[in-house]
Amino acid sequence: MDFERIKEKLAILADAAKYDVSCSSSGSTRRGKKGELGNAAPLGICHSFTEDGRCISLLKILLTNHCIYDCVYCVSRRSNDIARAAFSVQEVVDLTINFYRRNYIEGLFLSSGVFKDADTTMERLVRVAKKLREEEHFNGYIHLKTIPGASEQLIHEAGLYADRLSVNLEISGKAYKTYRLLKGHSCTTPQCKCLLAKCCVDLSKLAEGDQILSGGVFHKQKSHDDIIVPEFGDSARFPLPSSGHVYCKTDRLTKGSECDQKSLR
Repeated sequence: MDFERIKEKLAILADAAKYDVSCSSSGSTRRGKKGELGNAAPLGICHSFTEDGRCISLLKILLTNHCIYDCVYCVSRRSNDIARAAFSVQEVVDLTINFYRRNYIEGLFLSSGVFKDADTTMERLVRVAKKLREEEHFNGYIHLKTIPGASEQLIHEAGLYADRLSVNLEISGKAYKTYRLLKGHSCTTPQCKCLLAKCCVDLSKLAEGDQILSGGVFHKQKSHDDIIVPEFGDSARFPLPSSGHVYCKTDRLTKGSECDQKSLR
């Protein structure tokens, strides 16, 4: 393994990964000093929380920041003049295992730009998780970002190896247009209501977002399950981040904390 080249890739792809939501904190830079304990480097180590409340360290990287799309909101967009890099499947596996053996991390967060097409990209992510589980017998935490447009078969296979799958809801800086579109068509599906609530949060329309998320039910004694689940059914986990944001911004910190904790499960 070419250590210098791997380090260069890690610096590029860890920095690009910081824009992916992972329920985690970002890395920071602090050099070790004589007489003091420890240091910190921004090379992809972040933190997340398990269901039982433990804080764990994750290797948070992109497989590649090459992308066929040119989304204006994304730092990895095709037209952006930035340094590009790509890990091979085996390089990600080796990094994860070596970091784990040195007790640097307890798991992996892996996302990617879309190269060639969605299925090709998703297949590489799945191969990483599969090799870790079946060849390296890695039982640590794995979080994979699903690639929009990937086949159901690949998403299903990813779920066989990963502890958590997530998908980004991108509004691309056009929250108001999306808000007007959804309001104008009176969409009532759980997915549309979730997106409309997110638009309201982005536009600081907290009262309206709260009403969408709760179905107009305002009751201090009712739990999240009593309010959100009847509105969203099987999709109840998707509005959790927006609910938590609204609650925290409107001084309902206990309910906000409840939503944040549930979104990590």
